Amino acid sequence: MELDESLKKLDSSKTVLLTDFTGVPTKDIVGLKKNLKNLESEYKVVKKRLLRIAFEKKGIKINPEDFEAQVGIIYSNKELLDIASPIFKSMKTSENFKVLGGFNFDKNEILSADFIKEISSLPSREILLGRLVGMIAAPLKMFMFILNEQAKKI
Repeated sequence: MELDESLKKLDSSKTVLLTDFTGVPTKDIVGLKKNLKNLESEYKVVKKRLLRIAFEKKGIKINPEDFEAQVGIIYSNKELLDIASPIFKSMKTSENFKVLGGFNFDKNEILSADFIKEISSLPSREILLGRLVGMIAAPLKMFMFILNEQAKKI
């Protein structure tokens, strides 16, 4: 039953992240689950052996049994860029929460914990687009200001 559920969740996911929740209080895990629900994602604790079998069936070359920690998995149908930052903000409630790695189904690639952490520190897409618009608009504003000042002199 648990294996079938894991396989279905893997089928419907774009990104999965493996986490270490050793020593994390239950209230912090519940808080993470609530935040993930808002991101249309889900956090599950799955036995490492069953997760290894599910990964093997999907062709994912990650063996959860290699991790000494207790492993939880975040299933998400969103891109890593959309979920990484909110997940890391949620995990800051407990210093014991750690991301161990992940997998991107669109690109069929394994994601390292360091890469995921770097992605989480990037600003959101909306902020980056706002900065880009500002960078494009700034020279135009200055040009318009100069033209306006020149017109006043005449």
